[in-house]
Amino acid sequence: MAVGAPPQFSFGQIPFPSDPMLPEAVRPPGNHTFSSYLLPEVSRKRVRDDEFVIPSGELYQSEIDRIVFNHTKKLRMELQERQRRETRLLVAAIGEGVGKLVREKDGQIQMLGKLNFALQERVKTLYMENQLWRDLALTNEATANSLRNDLEQVLAHVAAEEHVSDGTVTAAAAAAAEEDAGSCCDSSKSGPVPAATAEVVVGQGGGVRMCRRCGVKESSVLLLPCRHLCLCTMCGSTLVSRCPVCSSSMNATVHINMSS
Repeated sequence: MAVGAPPQFSFGQIPFPSDPMLPEAVRPPGNHTFSSYLLPEVSRKRVRDDEFVIPSGELYQSEIDRIVFNHTKKLRMELQERQRRETRLLVAAIGEGVGKLVREKDGQIQMLGKLNFALQERVKTLYMENQLWRDLALTNEATANSLRNDLEQVLAHVAAEEHVSDGTVTAAAAAAAEEDAGSCCDSSKSGPVPAATAEVVVGQGGGVRMCRRCGVKESSVLLLPCRHLCLCTMCGSTLVSRCPVCSSSMNATVHINMSS
């Protein structure tokens, strides 16, 4: 070795630690030395391309996943919003239908209430009318009973007159005077009725009282309230306001069947 000359080193003898950041494909196996990195230019370029290609593929896949996730999230939100909107519309439609039905039922209830009130008023009116008719029926029944009793008395009196055995005009006139005295009206105001006014026909069956108005037919009409049997059927059907016997006002007549 010459004095002053630089020392000669062999690059193959210099150790070089392995880099953990390097890809596994470019790491030298076994004992790493500097000579391991003395690679051709083409090999080093291919290693750099592989280093950039692998992260770009992962980034592209991550970007695709992110886009798909965002699109899915947006679609889910749109579907949820549409579902909420359709639910609100459905609830509003149901509420409107129910409200309309409730209003119709309320109208029917009000109409039925008015009808019920009108029927109650009608029932009250019919009840009052029923009471009035009932009272009127009772009054008419009492009047009919009174008239029946009066008629029975008159018929008994007429039968007693028909069975008079003497058949004289004086007896018939006396019976007429007695009947006039038994009238419910006060005949004393008009004076006593003459016996000659009582026209009587004497036949086989006894004395028969004739009509005080026409004097032709038999008396068969009872005047009320004086209870004089003094008119025939024809004269009793006409407008007669006063009794021909006592001259009292009359308000009703009763036709009697004298055929029996």
